[in-house]
Formats: sequence, structure tokens, C-alpha cells
Amino acid sequence: MAHGWHHLERADEERILRGIEAGDRALGGPFHIEFDWTDRCNVHCFFCHNDLRNAAGRDLDPAIIRSSMEFAKANGLRSVRLSGGGESLFHRRIDECLDILLETGVPIDNLTTNAVLLNERNAAKLLAIGMDEVIVSLNYTTPELYARHMETSPRNFERALEGTRLLRELPLPEGKPRPSIVLQFTLHGPTRFEVPRMMEIADDLDADRVLIRDLYRVDQSTRIPEADKPRVREDLREALRADRGRGRLHISLPDEGLDGPWEEHLRSLAESAGTPNEERTPNEFCHMPWYSVAIRGNGDAFICCMLMIEEEAKPLGNLNDQSLADLWHGPALATIRREMERVMICDTRLDPGRQGFEFLFPICTQHRACPLAFSLSAPEFYDEAEAIHRRKRRTLRGLLTRLRHGSRRRRG
Repeated sequence: MAHGWHHLERADEERILRGIEAGDRALGGPFHIEFDWTDRCNVHCFFCHNDLRNAAGRDLDPAIIRSSMEFAKANGLRSVRLSGGGESLFHRRIDECLDILLETGVPIDNLTTNAVLLNERNAAKLLAIGMDEVIVSLNYTTPELYARHMETSPRNFERALEGTRLLRELPLPEGKPRPSIVLQFTLHGPTRFEVPRMMEIADDLDADRVLIRDLYRVDQSTRIPEADKPRVREDLREALRADRGRGRLHISLPDEGLDGPWEEHLRSLAESAGTPNEERTPNEFCHMPWYSVAIRGNGDAFICCMLMIEEEAKPLGNLNDQSLADLWHGPALATIRREMERVMICDTRLDPGRQGFEFLFPICTQHRACPLAFSLSAPEFYDEAEAIHRRKRRTLRGLLTRLRHGSRRRRG
């Protein structure tokens, strides 16, 4: 499960459910924080969608990190995520930031990094904090490809490999887990014949998972030529055959037109998850507004990373101007919870523009549109939340809400 949900205790889940029942209030939390605590990056990937954010070069003040952690931990914080528009380890005061996490004793559920800056000092701190998973955005398979498309020194490719190895080789502090290593590669025109090499690197680094994904909103000239797609498909099939039963390889290539059925892929995912991949609960409503918050390097706060990357998304507030306590229990969070509650009650697709939503986007209001919903929490929790939604739909307020804003037709 994603975003640290597995760190919750049953009492935490019950508080989230009571918040969903209340509607616009959170009865505890945030239980999870995503710190995108720097807008700076040490590489310049041509496909990056955070150019403006990176150019601003803002770092979140460690004092804000400390006060936010103290408030949240006192109210149920169970995990943090380090990701974001920039490179997490490129914060100007990274040692201080990691020390704050170490002092609070809250684990990292996910670190997303290019691993160039992973050294013995900060890797040892990260292992001491405790991490579930590290996603290494390696993207390319040779120093030359890496340097050309990430606009950096070829030496940084080797640094990234060395940094990743450290997470395997450094001794673990007592009681801390060895984090899962996830290697992420991009598959597009320049890397179309590199799938075998991707798997060789994964084997060399003893990666737990491999993500092969395409690029979003890039020039057609960088795409895989149609004439080469049969060979690419065969390379992917061969990689999946070699991975059979391990559930290690994950493929997402819709923008390249290669996201076909991949039957072996679906089976491997099902085996790793323990349930059939196609069996999904029909009530995957988002409960992030009662669970988590994401904070950018400039202090802007959003409910999750998916809204953070929407260019027109409005921040819920800024932690340079208010405390996390004031934000979490303030009017903006109350508004987004009411908007999400309306989605739950209407139980059908809603157009955020026509609904006059202040914070939600189509990805929030269309069933199964958000990639987080499927993996955020356990099916049992979704069932409990759906029972709350059903009760609300039967009230007079629920009936009026559905007549005014939604449809009696269930989503398809």
C-alpha cells in the first residue's frame, strides 16, 4: 500500500473514518506528510515538468519542517514521504532536515531520488531514520544517454549506481528494515532497445522492483518509431518471461501506445499482491483530505502530489504564513473535504468546473482516474468508508445533494 498506510494503527483508521463521517473536519492527523522540501534539482531532465519550480530554487525552512513534524506527531503522524519537484537530497540544509526526521522517530515510507547525492553520511542517516522504499530515478542505462538527456555530467550516472549500492551495503541500525530498492527507467526513442540492459542493471544492483515507464507530454520526435515497436514488445515480453512469478517488473507505457494487456505482467502483479490484479473494489473514493498533506519547497500545501503537479491547482495555504495546525484545521481543508464529500455522496462523475469546486480536479472526481486510490489503503477500509457514504446518500441532505449536483446513475 502507498503513502505509508500500512504504518497506521486500527485506532488511526477509526479516526479517519470518523472524520469522513463528520465531513469537513479531521479528527486527528495528518497521519502522513509528503515533504517536497526543495524546488532545486542537481540534474536537468529534458522531460521534467517542474522547470518553473526548479528555477525558483526554494528550500523549505527546517524550522517549518520541525514545527510541522511536532504538531503532526502529537496528532497521529505515522510516516513521511520525501519526493517532489526537485531532488530531495539537494536541500541546502539536508543534514539538518534529516536530523529532524531522526529526532522525531517517524519512518520514511518512500524516498524518491536520482541517488547522485547518496553518500555514506546521508545514506547512514536515512537508514537510521528507517525507510520502506527508495525509488531511484535512474532513467537511462549508460553514462552517455544519462548525460545527454538529463543534462549533467556522465560521472553522475556512476555516482547514482554507487549511491544505490550503499543502501544495500551499509550496515543496518538495530531494528531498522533494509529498504526496498526500486529502479525507474524511461522507455522512449533513445532507449527503445535498452530493456535488456535495464534488467542487467537491476540484477547488478539487486533491485526489488523495476519500473519501466514512458514520458508524458513530450515531443513526438522522442517517441519510439512504429517500425521498432515489434522488437520493443518482444524485449518486454522476454523481460516479463524472465521475471515470471517474482512480481518485480512493472510496465506503464500508455503514451507510447505499448500499454497492452501484458498478460504475464498482470499475472506477476497479481502474484506479488496476493489477489487478482483485475479485482478492484468499486468504491475507491479519495480520503487524502482526512489523511495526508503535501508541502512544497516554497511552503505551498496541497492535499497530495497529484494536485501538486496540476499547473492550475490552487494551494490550500502556505506554511510560511501559517502553521500546519492552522492549515489542517482551517477553512481551505474544510472546503476540500466538503468537495470530496460531495463526490462521495453523488457517487458518479462530476465536472469540477460546473460544480464550482475550488480545489478538486477531474482526477479527483472520476472513479479510478487517480493512480493513488487503488493502492492507498486496504479494501476493508474502503468498504467501511463506503458504508458511511451509503448512509449519507439516504439522508435528506444526501438526496438533495444528488438531485442538485449529481446523478442517480452509478459510475461505470
